[in-house]
Amino acid sequence: MGLIVAGVAGCGSDHAATAHVASAQKSTGNQPVVAPQSVQSSAVKRVSFRCKSPASEFLNISYKPAWDTKFYFNNHCAQKRRITITQSGWPGSHSFTVNPRTKGNKTYYMGHNSSIHVTSS
Repeated sequence: MGLIVAGVAGCGSDHAATAHVASAQKSTGNQPVVAPQSVQSSAVKRVSFRCKSPASEFLNISYKPAWDTKFYFNNHCAQKRRITITQSGWPGSHSFTVNPRTKGNKTYYMGHNSSIHVTSS
């Protein structure tokens, strides 16, 4: 199953939240927003997490599920954010820290036909 992850979650370590398979959209609460799962698996997936400071900004992540999935990030927050990537049916997870006001990408082997979950704290 592919992902467009979109959701907004709290920013601080005290407000960790998860965004799950969803279509590209943003919300204003601390709960992730999940779109219908009718999204094609080959579509680009997007997820956003609200910043603690400034509260009007987001940490944005996008990716296209594949064997080697490249996760693009753009952190508009004034603080570091930790991104954790897990997938159903696979043990362990991938995680990395994004510095304030930076953008870049990371590539991980994700296999195929598994549900990917992106969280941030």
